[in-house]
Amino acid sequence: MASPCCRRTQWLRRFARGTLVRVLEEFAVPTVWMKALVPEDRAGIPRVRSLLTFLKARYSPVPPWDRDT
Repeated sequence: MASPCCRRTQWLRRFARGTLVRVLEEFAVPTVWMKALVPEDRAGIPRVRSLLTFLKARYSPVPPWDRDT
């Protein structure tokens, strides 16, 4: 069996070539939510704030996979 790293590489190659196809289009995936838990004493660290800002910009209000672009 291929390692997860190899499977990911194969998936990325297919994605880049545009050869991935949708399967089970009628299957509805449940809404996924994300929550970042940060200890209070770490919330002020610049790299933590930067990560939270990035995640908020990237995934709200509409996650990338639901955008039209």
